[in-house]
Amino acid sequence: MEAIGNLRSTDISSSQGPELTCYDDEPEDILTLQQFYELGAARNELHKRFSEIRNATRSDYMDEYARIQVAPEFECLRTRKSDINSHWILRLACAANPEAARKFVSTELILFTLRYQASNDEQKRLFFQKYSIAFQQFESDDDFKEFIPRLKKQGLSDPTFSDKTELSNISKENYYLVNFSVCPFLVERRMVYLNGGIAFLHYKHLIYVLEPFFTKYQEMEIAKSKKLLETLSTTHSHLVTYLEAMVRRPVSNLGGSDIDGSALQTLTGENIDAFAQRSFPPCMLNMHNHLRKDHHLKYDARVQYGLFIKGCGMSLDESISLFRSEYTHSIPENKFDREYAYGIRYNYGLEGKRVNFTPKDCQFLIRHPGNTLEVNGCPFARLTQDELKPFLLDNCGLAVIGREDQDKQSSGDIEDVVGVQNGEKLDGIDSAGIIIEYIYNNTGAKHFHRACAEFFRIRHKGFNPFEQSPLTSPMAYFEKSRRWLNDQEIKRKETLIRNQREAGTSKGNLVRPLNQQQIQGAVQTPLRANLQTPLKVEIESLNNKNVEND
Repeated sequence: MEAIGNLRSTDISSSQGPELTCYDDEPEDILTLQQFYELGAARNELHKRFSEIRNATRSDYMDEYARIQVAPEFECLRTRKSDINSHWILRLACAANPEAARKFVSTELILFTLRYQASNDEQKRLFFQKYSIAFQQFESDDDFKEFIPRLKKQGLSDPTFSDKTELSNISKENYYLVNFSVCPFLVERRMVYLNGGIAFLHYKHLIYVLEPFFTKYQEMEIAKSKKLLETLSTTHSHLVTYLEAMVRRPVSNLGGSDIDGSALQTLTGENIDAFAQRSFPPCMLNMHNHLRKDHHLKYDARVQYGLFIKGCGMSLDESISLFRSEYTHSIPENKFDREYAYGIRYNYGLEGKRVNFTPKDCQFLIRHPGNTLEVNGCPFARLTQDELKPFLLDNCGLAVIGREDQDKQSSGDIEDVVGVQNGEKLDGIDSAGIIIEYIYNNTGAKHFHRACAEFFRIRHKGFNPFEQSPLTSPMAYFEKSRRWLNDQEIKRKETLIRNQREAGTSKGNLVRPLNQQQIQGAVQTPLRANLQTPLKVEIESLNNKNVEND
């Protein structure tokens, strides 16, 4: 059997050539800046269209591919030249960012698979010829005959054979012989017949062998593009700036949450500690603190916490970076990439079935509390009364002092305890005791959502947004907290501006007050920070210098 061989380059300056390619040939066309930007933006939008498909089957991708073929916004990608050029531009844009590069390869693999399925036999033959792809086949009918009964039996159990009549006339021309290690996916799912380490590969399943072949090529080309990008950073810095901005688009949103995902895309590994102390509910604050302290979370906590920070707007890149920075305290980086990074990408809908998983709600966390050695789930549901006070003291920053003024807590006149140090007295109020009382309500009933709402009220100066509508999810807690903090900051700025105006007037100097729009712009909090007009490349203002001579 001849192995998958070396590439042979072809002239791509012509619009002719095979429909299928691994994009290993460098473009030789002269592009204006306008063409460069247009092609890159179009390819990026093409990727975005496929990334937005959730719970997708191959049929769903085929339907989207068919729509793209006639969509006017993708007309510039329909020639052989533009397809290669746009691929090359976006690959260059993604090369420096490992996660962007991985997503690029993943989406390009989808496009390659769809194109392969839509190609005729001649186009496939040209692809095999270009890349010297050849597989061994049976030369003698007599040698093949002894395997026919076994192939029929295997085919009948293969769900991909929708038309079982094909098995009544099995031909040696339809089967290729490959080493079983070439097609692990098919072996795992028993979609090939194995004999002595050799897999009998039906022509319908060739794509499963070609996909890793295509992926390997893309990874090699990404490495080349990364080196080229380093050179361009000194010779064409304006292009590099554009390329970097191109892949800075936010990961898709919260799916099911009522929060606008685009408004929350500022949560990062650098500011998450401040977010956590101010706006995380006790369940997520507990997991966050344990991640920081132990540099590890067990599976259930890792999933619940990971989906929550995704819902809060943390990008995939930032999420992986956060977990990597903690986990690599005790394990090598390559082990993290091998054992944990996949699960994070899976939660973002970029692996496996590509499901856009949403953050877990309170009912789920209450039903899945974990044991005493774990930190996932609702702590109010998991911990006993004796465990709750030290939990609130150690993990949630609540003062635990003998309550001297119980009436005061019902009036809502409670100081903001955000940032309160452990054990610090707060107006003599046993805030942890108040929360525990809400849980058991003197009857033994466990009102966990009321306890969490009271936790919110104590940490937000008596404000309780859950009196009319009960607290149902950690995301609702986070959203209400960010909105309240945003409103408080606006009020603070308005007071500051009013005081400055009054001070200026008293001195005879008129200070022009800011309008509401200016106030909003001056006090952007993470919740609203990304509601600004996104970066837009003004193509009309570009000159017609080409990329080579610019």
